[in-house]
Amino acid sequence: MIRRFSLSIQPLLHGKMAQQSFRHEGFCVGPVTPMEPNGDVRLESIQAYSDHLLASGVNGLFLNGTCAEGLSMTVAERKSLAEKWISVGRGKYDKIIVHCGALSLRDARELATHAEAIGADAISAVPSFYFPPRNIEELTKAIAEVASAAPKTPFIYYHNPGRTHVSVDMALFIQHAKTHIPTFAGIKWAASDLAGLLRCKALHGDSIALMWANDDVRSLIIVLKRNKHLSWSVLLVVGSTRGASSGHSVVQRNDIFLLNKDRS
Repeated sequence: MIRRFSLSIQPLLHGKMAQQSFRHEGFCVGPVTPMEPNGDVRLESIQAYSDHLLASGVNGLFLNGTCAEGLSMTVAERKSLAEKWISVGRGKYDKIIVHCGALSLRDARELATHAEAIGADAISAVPSFYFPPRNIEELTKAIAEVASAAPKTPFIYYHNPGRTHVSVDMALFIQHAKTHIPTFAGIKWAASDLAGLLRCKALHGDSIALMWANDDVRSLIIVLKRNKHLSWSVLLVVGSTRGASSGHSVVQRNDIFLLNKDRS
């Protein structure tokens, strides 16, 4: 099968590259996207939502990911949401990561270029998964295509095999990515494979950031949090959502969550 990324990307250069560095300590949260009942994005709720997260101790954001329903939004919606969060959060959060993954690699590249232009601290992406990469080499090529659209910004690979069904040996992928993608800086680990994460940590040490994003085994990761370079990436809903919706119900497009101003 001919795949667009196989045609559009230049052959990857072999040899060691200088690596981008990315470090975050604390709570890096994937906020949900406030939406009207008809599915329109409600940007005016972001300020109150951000204030709530900051007051709850959050010091990092992962935008337009799974909790935000980024893959359900248009490119224009994702751009406007990233712009609003960065405008509201600049100087208040230690790190703001913008997820740029999309089924279309051209959309993903457009989002990556935009994220760099508006000042994201890092970008991230799941691979295109309708026609998924079949091995480490194809995955690296596809990710390099996205990362190269933001050449000055650290890239965090979003490892979420439960949704993408793209599952390769991450320790080997890291080695390949460090060689071929100059901005590669780490992995957001949404898989339940704790042993795989520990293997990556053992083999690659502190050379990359490993961001745990699976609450199912959160108690086990508490021990690992003693390592200063292991961060959290979680959906945090603390206390009441009162105020974030400015008097309106806020729903996600797929109706997974219903956050009402009177719900606590």
